[in-house]
Amino acid sequence: MWCDDREITWTPGAEAHIARHGLRPQDADEAVHRRVVRFGGRGGTTVVVGRTTSGRALLVVVAPRRDGTAGVVTARDLSPGERRALRRKET
Repeated sequence: MWCDDREITWTPGAEAHIARHGLRPQDADEAVHRRVVRFGGRGGTTVVVGRTTSGRALLVVVAPRRDGTAGVVTARDLSPGERRALRRKET
């Protein structure tokens, strides 16, 4: 599972993938470091739900790398239902 002290590293493929979701690496980095919820995902990944500094609510999936860093697998905006659940969690 995710460790707070892991640096997030990016591959060109990961950057291109989240760009298709309308996101930049900075958006995912902010959401991970300003997380509200995190839980274990499939295959050793960690799912992080957080907000950017501008308040955009994102779901980010990260995976540990052999070099001790973490890589972003994917990131996307929360669905309307997920945003409602997040607002309840934040209050």
